[in-house]
Amino acid sequence: MRQEIIENTENHLKQFSDRQKVLKELIRQINKDLGVFPAKDSLQETLSAEMIVENLTPVLKEYRDGAYESLRQLLYKIDVDERKLFEQLEGEDLEEHSRIMAWVILERELKKVVTRIYFSENKNNFRDF
Repeated sequence: MRQEIIENTENHLKQFSDRQKVLKELIRQINKDLGVFPAKDSLQETLSAEMIVENLTPVLKEYRDGAYESLRQLLYKIDVDERKLFEQLEGEDLEEHSRIMAWVILERELKKVVTRIYFSENKNNFRDF
């Protein structure tokens, strides 16, 4: 699998002092878009990007093995750059595709969460807009 996407995501997460808060927000965003995680109360106390990917991979495998159009709609809904995704999948074993897609989705959802956190924490700086 392409290691750079994993390293990029992990590096983005390391920037936050409250990494667990970001991961919980990330799970909430993914659950909103995909509906794949259990209720908030049943989540583990210590979350990791790898745990999120492990939960996403079988769901994406089902999409991949089912109707391709549903997968495309899902990627569109999440706003995944299909060109970037296909670059990541190129030359990889078919069995790894779902896991790679999970990392790409995680990276995109993380960008949404980080943007939301940034603007909510800095909303007073944007009152004049």
